[in-house]
Amino acid sequence: MIDDPLGDLLGRFDDIRNRWFQAMREGDTGSGYTFETLLGIRENNDRTADFRGIELKCKRVRSKGGPAVGKVNLFQQGPVWADEGLTALDRVRMLGKPDASGLYRCHSQITTRANNLSMLLDPASTQGLIALRRLGEQVGHWPHAMLEQRLVEKHSRAAFVLAEVRQSRSRTSFSYNELIYCEKPSINSFIELVGQDRIVFEFLMYEKSDGTVRNRGYPWRLLSEALLDQLFSVRVKLR
Repeated sequence: MIDDPLGDLLGRFDDIRNRWFQAMREGDTGSGYTFETLLGIRENNDRTADFRGIELKCKRVRSKGGPAVGKVNLFQQGPVWADEGLTALDRVRMLGKPDASGLYRCHSQITTRANNLSMLLDPASTQGLIALRRLGEQVGHWPHAMLEQRLVEKHSRAAFVLAEVRQSRSRTSFSYNELIYCEKPSINSFIELVGQDRIVFEFLMYEKSDGTVRNRGYPWRLLSEALLDQLFSVRVKLR
């Protein structure tokens, strides 16, 4: 199982394991950015895996050995829109709601149950797709083949690193203690987890005052690191 890329990753991990490092970036992406920088990996927004075919994901833990905090980002993939002719501004105004300033926002988690924006996921379609519905109308969809391609493209092999966090008034520090290696993701398991609301989709877009739209992506997220063994056929704690 431990081939050259994985052995290389484990060697670099061992060089920094159980040591404290000041965060090189604040915010939600700080632990991952700091970890990848320490391993000598340049930041990129590629659709492919981070390190020699292995996707890297860092999850913060409240205390050593404690549970991981927050959702696990799997990949980003927007839907195939039913009306592809809409502009980004038209779409955020159709799907979102105005804030106090009158500008439209669509920051929304989508599950199989209708949310406050009347949107839901329908994974039970017999047409080989997951439908995005709003008020009963299908406004978009994801073919299973599209989602499988993204899942394999991004997570054919993955390493999930748990980072202990130490917070002071002026700084955040991380200690990278555990590494869980996963491979062989299953699209059937992915669809089942969507149906159980354990994998969710999110919109992260809003209207700006100049009339343009800021879209921070279309993430699919696993609710908990503890669910990884349900998504991957192979899941081994290596460190």
